[in-house]
Amino acid sequence: MSNITSKGYPVQTSSQGNDQFAIVRNGQLMKLTRSGLEAYIKQLAPGTLLSLSDTPSSYVGQQGRVLVVNPSEDGMVFEAATSGNFLALSDTPASYGGQAGKLAVVDGDEEGLEFIDNFFIRLGDTPASYSGQSLKAVRVNQAASAVEFVDPAVYQVTGWAEYSDTEYTEGSPFAVSAGTTVDLPNNSGTVIDEHLPTGVSSLYDGTVIKPDTVGDSYEISIRFKTKSSVNEGAVRLAIDIGGAMDEITADGRRLNKGSGDENTLQINFSVYSLATFIANGGTIKFEAVAGDQSVYDIRYIITRTHKGIA
Repeated sequence: MSNITSKGYPVQTSSQGNDQFAIVRNGQLMKLTRSGLEAYIKQLAPGTLLSLSDTPSSYVGQQGRVLVVNPSEDGMVFEAATSGNFLALSDTPASYGGQAGKLAVVDGDEEGLEFIDNFFIRLGDTPASYSGQSLKAVRVNQAASAVEFVDPAVYQVTGWAEYSDTEYTEGSPFAVSAGTTVDLPNNSGTVIDEHLPTGVSSLYDGTVIKPDTVGDSYEISIRFKTKSSVNEGAVRLAIDIGGAMDEITADGRRLNKGSGDENTLQINFSVYSLATFIANGGTIKFEAVAGDQSVYDIRYIITRTHKGIA
């Protein structure tokens, strides 16, 4: 064979089908055609995955597993397949058996997942138990970080209160001369207001009746006792809201007791509240129509029968 280093051979950048190649195999120089060289190279190259130097040596026991880089990052190993299979993960339950309807949550050791019953109280931001919570409602807590059980708010649209005067008594009555009209006093010294409508703190401020909302309706009962200076005395009551309206309702009574005798009266008004009533409140007016009147034991009972649309 000619010396392949001779300058007589020109340098070729691509091979032809009839070219020949010289290689050293087992210490011996040999000559191969291009097709022969290709066959020899294929013979030397690995023919399977397992024949590579950095891959596993066997498929036995590896069914369904996938090839991944090993922890030392210098080769490949077979590991359990995780793609699309929750149970195949190393930190999840091994089976779905008997777990219908349950939730997957981080376990108590915070090292993996587990299935738990699908209960409201098992959630991370709910109360831990139903014990002692009968008929309670769920609401967001004050910190807006979770929910809690609380007694349900009872929203009462209707309600009432009683306001009683403690200044004028039988021994020291409020005197009204015949033919005069005055504001009927009530210092609301005694109050019963445990049954007011929800959100209403008072319906009378010691001077005027204070309706809560435009569109409300009320039953107002004025109760008092009086002694007249004449037989067949008479009185008249009205509710005055001021402004252009003045008196919005009135009613009178003829007294059936004789001079100096005690008369017990109750005069009821049905009213509704619009802007003027809300702004000014309502004053109870008392008129001594016939005879001087000595008035005492004055009470206002105010009942909201309808809540207006605010």
